Amino acid sequence: MESVVWGKVGNPSIPRYRGCHGFLIQLPAFPESRIPNPRVPESQNLMGLDRYKDKRDFARSPEPEGSERGAGSEGTARRFVVQKHAARRTHFDLRLEIGGTLVSWAVPKGPSADPGAKRLAVHVEDHPLEYGEFEGVIPKGEYGAGGVIIWDRGRYEPVGETEDSEEALQEGVRQGKLDFVLYGERMKGRWTLVRMKGGEGEDNWLLIKKKDAYAEAGQPEGLVERYLDSVVSGRGLDDPELGAPDSEDEATQPPVDTRPMLAQSSASLPTGEAWCFELKLDGIRALAWCRPTGAARIYSRRGARLESAFPDVAEAVELLARRAGSEFVVDGEIVAAAAEGGPSFEDLQPRLNLREPGEIARAARAQPAEMHAFDLLWLDGQDLRELPLSERKDRLRPLLKSAGHNLHYAPHDVASGAAMKSRARKEGWEGIIAKRLKSRYHSGQRTADWVKVKELARQEFVVGGWTEPQGGRRGFGALVVGYYEVDGADRYLRCAGRVGSGFSDADLGRIKEALDALASDVTHFADVPEDVKDAHWVRPELVAEVKFQEWTRDGRLRQPVFLGMRSDRDPVRVVREGAPADSPAGPPLERTPQFESLLQALERLERAGEDGDVSVDGRRLKLTNLQKPFWPEIGATKGELLRYYLSVAPAILPVVAGRPLTLERYPNGIAGEMFYQQRMAGPVPEGVQTVTLDVDGEPAERIVGGDLYTLLYTVQLAAISQHVWPSRVGSLDDMDYTVLDLDPGEGVPFSAVCEAALATREQLQRLGLRGYPKTSGASGMHIVIPLEKATSFETGRLLAELVAQLVAQSQPDLTTVQRVVAKRGPRVYLDFLQNRRGATVASAYSVRPRPGATVSAPLSWAELETGIEPCHFDLRSMLERVENAGDLWVACRTDANDVREVLELL
Repeated sequence: MESVVWGKVGNPSIPRYRGCHGFLIQLPAFPESRIPNPRVPESQNLMGLDRYKDKRDFARSPEPEGSERGAGSEGTARRFVVQKHAARRTHFDLRLEIGGTLVSWAVPKGPSADPGAKRLAVHVEDHPLEYGEFEGVIPKGEYGAGGVIIWDRGRYEPVGETEDSEEALQEGVRQGKLDFVLYGERMKGRWTLVRMKGGEGEDNWLLIKKKDAYAEAGQPEGLVERYLDSVVSGRGLDDPELGAPDSEDEATQPPVDTRPMLAQSSASLPTGEAWCFELKLDGIRALAWCRPTGAARIYSRRGARLESAFPDVAEAVELLARRAGSEFVVDGEIVAAAAEGGPSFEDLQPRLNLREPGEIARAARAQPAEMHAFDLLWLDGQDLRELPLSERKDRLRPLLKSAGHNLHYAPHDVASGAAMKSRARKEGWEGIIAKRLKSRYHSGQRTADWVKVKELARQEFVVGGWTEPQGGRRGFGALVVGYYEVDGADRYLRCAGRVGSGFSDADLGRIKEALDALASDVTHFADVPEDVKDAHWVRPELVAEVKFQEWTRDGRLRQPVFLGMRSDRDPVRVVREGAPADSPAGPPLERTPQFESLLQALERLERAGEDGDVSVDGRRLKLTNLQKPFWPEIGATKGELLRYYLSVAPAILPVVAGRPLTLERYPNGIAGEMFYQQRMAGPVPEGVQTVTLDVDGEPAERIVGGDLYTLLYTVQLAAISQHVWPSRVGSLDDMDYTVLDLDPGEGVPFSAVCEAALATREQLQRLGLRGYPKTSGASGMHIVIPLEKATSFETGRLLAELVAQLVAQSQPDLTTVQRVVAKRGPRVYLDFLQNRRGATVASAYSVRPRPGATVSAPLSWAELETGIEPCHFDLRSMLERVENAGDLWVACRTDANDVREVLELL
């Protein structure tokens, strides 16, 4: 491979890192047009706020005057904003938070996600941090007169040659080169700003999109043509309400997380008095927040604001808040008001794409909407999410007695869902939701405490293409739809067929515009049936809801009918519903007759309460204290631990082979004292594998894993876990996997760890990488990313750090990379710092010195959505699991990610 070097080119103070094969390579020199221009005055490189203030009369302009240069962003999320500005000519302003101000560039043609379209970006005066919140109209006669909207905003992260520090960013501005990743609502992925060579006093730069998963090659105007309005208010530059002051309530944030708790799909309903059952409503999931004197805020499943689209529901929420005199956050479903039977999403769908207030008002009169509330998250200063569902419902029902006709309490049955299921089938409702009465509310998480069973054959599908219209039809003929299928560490988009009916004329025109904006030269389907080979392909970013009669044997939809587009659904989470998750399976373990004879010998010695020798590969191994309780609370002994490792030896030996071990010894079980051992205090028995390594500055003999005799010898020493290096003897300076350790904060449930792991998998897939999950055996999870041979530790650590940063930026409320424990909050910490020479992690199949004798268990990705817990995997249950599922870790230890393309993106 071509190697890369990170750091400032030509700067000897910045360390250069070895590429995947360990070679040092210099990056190619920049073309002359991209060499930083030393003639640009220092005052223009870092301008401060004087020039900003000198140009404006704040008595007439609504722009914020701003404070002096604020504090830097060291250790916090760095903000960026792009404002669309209708001055003499409409242009876009990119602003990056650096050194306590918004360092700004005017981009006349707007940003382009096409790597081949280099956009001129003129470095202008710094703006105050407060300007990042500004939307409004600068009056005529003032500098920059015209409308300003927030076209995009989010966080950014310095990468590549731009180090992540305030000093490095300011130096980058002075030198004329910034590399960064944007995490915006519209601009995403890797970008570069580089100063052009120019005349005296000129400060012209180029804004360039780098090639990555978010690049749109061949579509230079894609972003600016696709997105026209504000990401904050939804207003355009010509909106007469632009700049109208928001109320005080609208300037605050909801008191709790507004991501809804989600249900798992199931083919059957649970039974028993621990459950209650609700009708599954056919509408839009929504959380509503309101105060007695404020305006309602209504949030969709993906965080979009809905009160403008459904003013009738917003008014009902505000009416309840005033009548009850309470502040609340309720969870429910917005549906089309139905005269009889169950509500239909088809009736509600036409209201979702309206923007003009008059159109919305007419649509609300023609088809009113209402909200059915089934949960209460917050009431008058109290967070109720930790209360059982039964108590939350007991508080919700009396609250809603004051509600008007557009807001209702969603009823439920207790103990038996049969009657509710019969009603759903009879009246045409979508299905049933079963909820555990003692369940807490886990915002943004999908858990087994809520289960959904659909009565109708309907679900969401990803749109991957469209066919030409026939006859007099306009727009398109049919949508080509599919769903994601999980296969080990991979995710494939499978085609489910064509959907050609159910569209109105308005649907055909509106959807065709969205399809054109997502045009792609290649298909994203893993398989393309013959009847759609002539389709036009699009990037899989749209989600359509479809009803159909049934699935055919070849996985196609029979008699599908379009119901509507679902902007509240994440395309990458769309899977085939109702299909049972595949049981995890790997190759069976192959045990020789020696294993059976050894097991019998161990059992005899423990029953007799004796010490003794056993023969392992023709060598004698002395075993002692087999009856000593290592886990008193479950009665598990040292002898049982030995038998466990013997039973899983065919799976664990290839994992630890050739790797130096750190022994974590518990001579008197987990209740006794523990000590770590790296160097061997005396001679080891003949046949135990060792290697001489530096320990505390001195050469020392270290045990190396890999054969059965060595494995049982370390267990005889009361080393409960197999803590191994990520590298092997012969190439100890190169790692063959890198690890992300997902560590939940205090009070964070394991379901959140599973959600964080799935988010990690999504980022790995965007980078074209494969990772493999396993429980840590404690409260967390390890995501192991296997690497090709001769990958340096520097490369592996940086790769893990990149993935962790991407996950943390995409899921800031769920995950964090904050090293200070006190600052992490109730989130999952993504630890990438263990990827260094000599650091060890418990291997797959290792028993942990924890209550219950839990095991670091290999998992399939599908299991992460089934409500698993670490306690499900212990030295007893794992034996049955291995017998039934085989060796689930063989895929990880035989895989190797080629990280060259990822490194090029860095």
